Amino acid sequence: AVEFIKNHDSELLNLQIQKSNKEVISYAAVPQAGLVEGKRILGIGLTDLSNKKLGIVEATQRAVVDTFNYTKLFLGSFAKLIKGAFTKGENITDSLSGPVGMAVATKDISQKSLSDIAFFAAMISLSLAVFNILPIPALDGGRILFVLSE
Repeated sequence: AVEFIKNHDSELLNLQIQKSNKEVISYAAVPQAGLVEGKRILGIGLTDLSNKKLGIVEATQRAVVDTFNYTKLFLGSFAKLIKGAFTKGENITDSLSGPVGMAVATKDISQKSLSDIAFFAAMISLSLAVFNILPIPALDGGRILFVLSE
């Protein structure tokens, strides 16, 4: 398969994938340039898209773990954003989105499933909560810091 893709790297490739239940799914793809220098590649990602039903205890545990992981992700991303601005002189406004960008993202996500919309709303809520708790004087985190320091 690798040699075939190398020999047909700029053509539309018709792929057939046989699932474990013997169902065959057909896809069409063109290898793309720019991801690996000097090569056109065809990438395939595997993911589990099923919605697994969880009990109340397991769902609560999963929610706590996911919230913790996404909070770490937001804080790490914020730290990289600030670090890039101070050490590399990057323009952080290129990485941020204002009300218009949020409206566009909301419009895009509104075309998806209800679970995608709920996830998007949860991520906005969590990112606002994380940002609000940062020790910046105008935010709640700044007020908490001042109260604790007194």
